[in-house]
Amino acid sequence: MVRKVFSCGLVGVSGFLVAVEVDLAPGLPSFEVVGLPDTAVKESKHRVRAAVRNLCGEFPLGRITVNLGPANIPKVGPAFDLSLAVGILLAAGRIEAKVEPSQVGLLGELALDGTVRPVQGLLARLHELHRQGLAGCVIPAGNLEEAKYMPAWDLWPVSSLGDALNVVMGRQRPVVFAPAQTQSAFAGADAVDYRDVEGQAVAKRAMQVAAAGWHNVLMVGPPGTGKTMLAKRIPSIMPPPASSELNEIIRIHTAAIAQKSGVEILPQHMVERRPFRSPHHTITMAGMIGGGMYPNPGEVTLSHRGVLLLDELPEFRREVLEALRQPLEDRTVTLSRSRYQVTFPAGFLLVCTMNPCPCGFFGSTTGDRCSCSETAIFRYRQRLSGPFLDRIDLQINVSAVEGTWHSSDPPVSSAQLRQGVMSAWQRQQVRYQGRKYHFNGQVPAVDLRQACHLDSAAEALLASAVQRLRLSKRGEARLIKVAMTIADLEECDIIQKRHILEAARLRLSSGEYGLYPSSSA
Repeated sequence: MVRKVFSCGLVGVSGFLVAVEVDLAPGLPSFEVVGLPDTAVKESKHRVRAAVRNLCGEFPLGRITVNLGPANIPKVGPAFDLSLAVGILLAAGRIEAKVEPSQVGLLGELALDGTVRPVQGLLARLHELHRQGLAGCVIPAGNLEEAKYMPAWDLWPVSSLGDALNVVMGRQRPVVFAPAQTQSAFAGADAVDYRDVEGQAVAKRAMQVAAAGWHNVLMVGPPGTGKTMLAKRIPSIMPPPASSELNEIIRIHTAAIAQKSGVEILPQHMVERRPFRSPHHTITMAGMIGGGMYPNPGEVTLSHRGVLLLDELPEFRREVLEALRQPLEDRTVTLSRSRYQVTFPAGFLLVCTMNPCPCGFFGSTTGDRCSCSETAIFRYRQRLSGPFLDRIDLQINVSAVEGTWHSSDPPVSSAQLRQGVMSAWQRQQVRYQGRKYHFNGQVPAVDLRQACHLDSAAEALLASAVQRLRLSKRGEARLIKVAMTIADLEECDIIQKRHILEAARLRLSSGEYGLYPSSSA
């Protein structure tokens, strides 16, 4: 007899429906699993046999063949254990289904005593089962917190194989959760604030513009000027993720394989604020972009909808930085394998810091003198290519703060900066309603002219800047996008001359270090 139940596999950070077909035929006892199972799936027969025997007293005898379809996609991990056990007991006639097995998904790893253990990537799997039209899903009770972020749907949390059988036999009612609400992104004793940074008014303004329009930013300056402090506080001025964004963030992080990505199952900070990732400069290509035999998401995906900080930018491997060019443009990463392709989301805000030279004191006004030769400085800057720098909207100089330790004027706080950011975000949400992008920094060049409106003085200044600074078309487009964000911060519908001037200063103020090709014009 052949019985079919449904489960869900995981490829990257997306689920795919798996039909678990169980055939129980007369013959010598055997148990085979086919359909491109990995080692963990192949070993499931031992876990299932022990769990069924300890629960029911005897494992069904005969030739058991389990097919995991579609057979051309690799099946990874122990999440299919529960579906295998239920399918075998249905095929053997040990239980009578009152709940239609073809309408309910089954997810869970089995211990030898029949206990159901949590699985990774539950939220991504549930979304796929829901999209495929299933009526509900049996899930491990250990995944209950993660399941609360699933839109209203029938779920049966179970702690053992016996509980799962009760569900199939109609003896347990489903649980329907109300969609979880986002929490405050700014509460907590560990919250950071721009009030902690003395001075640096221009840099703080650049951070506000970057957060308001989702513009990539590079800060250049000597050691000790507060570049890293400024970068780490960007999440404090960004609004908390909306419900749809929060759902996407949790799906990505819980689908990441913990042994390789270091991501815990639903850490508390994940539901309070946007992701903030700061990898070490020794990171590999696979760690940054993603990779592996069964591709795992890299830092660009784990920072989706949040901030990716690259501190000491020139210390990163050149090939790693060059690999960021495509996700910076497309906001996705596609990894190809011999059997399939995986596309990861990569809509992150890139924040970079660097010194102006190897010793760090080129151009410093604090009394420290640069000891680097011209050749050393040239080689240091050559680690960053022109095409990579061209994708960074804001390039600013962060100089040493002059004056006493405590100035008379109180430093601007994150709350003050956040008010302008939230107002700009609201204007952009209305402007780009129904589009695939939501921020000025993400507007494709083909749509830019329709999205922005310049007065005559701004048009003339823009034309002059393009000619005198020898800006490329991409550079011109990014200058307009930054000006749009500055106008949004001032609640102006028309881009004016002062907006173009400020955008040009923020775009080219690092020109004294020779980082931007056109700044010397």
